[in-house]
Amino acid sequence: MIANTPSPAPAAPAPAALALFQQALARHEAGDFKAAIALDLEALAVQPDIPEIHNNLGTALVALGRPEAALPAFGWAVILAPAYARGYYNFASALLTLGHAAAAAQTFRHAARIKPDYAAAHHNHGLALKAIGRFGEALAAYHRAIALGPAAPEAWLNLGNSLVDQGALVEAEAAYRRALILQPDYAPTHDNLGNVLRVQGDNGAAVAAYRRAIVLQPDDPRFPLHLCETLLALEQFRPAAAIGWRAVLLHPGDLRALHTLAFALVEANAGAAALALHRHIVAREPDRPEVYSNLATTLLEYSAFGDAIAAAHRVRILAPGSAEGHFNLGNALSELRQDEAAIALFRQALALNPADERAHNNLGHACTIRNQTDDALTAFSRAIRIVPGDPGFHVNRAMILLQRGAFREGWAEYEWRWKFRHFSREIAQFKQPIWRGEPLVGRSILLIGEQGFGDIIQFARYAPLLAAQGAQVMISAFRPLARLLRSVAGVAAVAPFGTASLVCDFQLPMLSAPHALGTDLDTIPATVPYVKADPTFVGFWQRRLAKLPGLKVGLVWAGDSHAAHRRAFLTDRRRSLRLEQFDALSRIPGVTLVSLQKGNPALQRRTAALGGEIIDWMDEVMDFADTAALIEALDLVIAVDTAVAHLAGALGKPVWILSRFDACWRWLLDREDTPWYPTARLFRQRQPGDWDEVLARVTAALEQAVAATEAR
Repeated sequence: MIANTPSPAPAAPAPAALALFQQALARHEAGDFKAAIALDLEALAVQPDIPEIHNNLGTALVALGRPEAALPAFGWAVILAPAYARGYYNFASALLTLGHAAAAAQTFRHAARIKPDYAAAHHNHGLALKAIGRFGEALAAYHRAIALGPAAPEAWLNLGNSLVDQGALVEAEAAYRRALILQPDYAPTHDNLGNVLRVQGDNGAAVAAYRRAIVLQPDDPRFPLHLCETLLALEQFRPAAAIGWRAVLLHPGDLRALHTLAFALVEANAGAAALALHRHIVAREPDRPEVYSNLATTLLEYSAFGDAIAAAHRVRILAPGSAEGHFNLGNALSELRQDEAAIALFRQALALNPADERAHNNLGHACTIRNQTDDALTAFSRAIRIVPGDPGFHVNRAMILLQRGAFREGWAEYEWRWKFRHFSREIAQFKQPIWRGEPLVGRSILLIGEQGFGDIIQFARYAPLLAAQGAQVMISAFRPLARLLRSVAGVAAVAPFGTASLVCDFQLPMLSAPHALGTDLDTIPATVPYVKADPTFVGFWQRRLAKLPGLKVGLVWAGDSHAAHRRAFLTDRRRSLRLEQFDALSRIPGVTLVSLQKGNPALQRRTAALGGEIIDWMDEVMDFADTAALIEALDLVIAVDTAVAHLAGALGKPVWILSRFDACWRWLLDREDTPWYPTARLFRQRQPGDWDEVLARVTAALEQAVAATEAR
């Protein structure tokens, strides 16, 4: 609010009153408001009809924090001088300070009518109008103030605030920048500029604005809180946690700051600190259901399922009609694979709050794990209707569409993954335009490997199709795949990730190739083999295997645990087995098991109790080209859903894939074969988590295969 100074001189005071008035004015200017009030009262005792003295008495009382006592003084000033614009202005300012915004708006308006060029009156009229929700009129008032006094930074600041209320963010940004030209060291303007930049998605510029506000006014807790929230949006979790602590230390009682810091600590993998902070919040606010809800979410993040269930139950006790308690309890039970119970809880949460996109999404996940694809598709589609721009919902829907064989729509939905920062970063290093179907004759294209080893092996099949269109095809992929991928027909060069970029005309992420080339269920390029093993190394393994009896069967019993990525870790727990679970296979006469297992699960060979021996030469295998040569020398591969299963399929070798109940989208639904790999056979779980029944079928099938081989 733009303040006024006291009146410099009365209209026509008597000599005695004039002397007292002038002394009072000097005390005003010196900031000695108590002395000024005493002198003003003396002057009024001598001559009570001077409006300026009443006005100055009022301004001194306001300066001492007594606006309610100032109202009578300003009232007398305007009674004595009905055309006294300054008196009306100060009267209105006191009213606004006391929260009487409607009366203040009328009084500011009256001051501006008396003196139409009174810029401060127009400006503060805008403040009062905004306070009573008349935003359009407030905007007009600020524009009038700026037209009269364009060098007033506070007017530009409040114009910006009003424009934000109207949703005119670009115009608001311009107003804030004009205010900063006039007053570059005013921290709240930098903060407001940061806010409007953040809403517009320019988080990098917002960070700079918040940092400047903190430098200028380091003791204001709002600025580090806003910076923390923006750094979280940029996924700069450790800096966010550091500045979040500053916000909390400046205002320890601010729950928003506490919760924001706790979230930053979770994302920065500071789990112990995050849990301690959440427990501190719960201790301070034991009757607020939302703090238990946040605690439950954090406990889930760190797999403390029992405590998470207790916290979720507490939410339901404190707020029986709250959807949040059902939602959090559903999340906990879903993590414990109590999927039917989780589905029921998500449905209860949605009955209480049908607009909760998170509950629709998590219901979709739970239904996916139960292979209830109709319900899952409905749930993800409803989440999208509520928040159309969330890439996670679109990608989840894409997975269901692809699993159901609706490839055209599924591939299109899957392109939403580029809205995720971690995906977009992967291709940001490549400067070439993405191929959108342009002619490729005489052009070069870089196929960029993405996600895991198995994904890259599966989608390397698109290189020959691009080469057939006249392109020079190059591939960028993980180093352990480089030698193998050089064997793909039409591939001119392979560059391991991290090496110098290949010069080419276009780029195409591998899992975008089916969308770009219009792949549907009937047009999957499934000619195998499309990768080849080095004949020299194949011969080496064949000679070694020839010394072993019976059918030579490669075995992979576990995948990469992905311990750093919680959802991938939980998926791996559902797809991986322990070596001792294959004991029955090891006992089959006429079978030699050969390990194809890499990583930590390979160590199980030292301790697993198996009835038969398993041959392990994997210490001699350095990359996927070496693995391919060993596979080529085998008769059969049996593998859980890992990259080796893809490699065997791409080589055209017989491969039996052990698939969890909630199978990966690429294996479609209810099929024992797969159009991706003609030589593959799927052994699916018929009940979630039941590997015993699967292994019984595999054992019987392998016994039959041995019998058929011996009969030939």
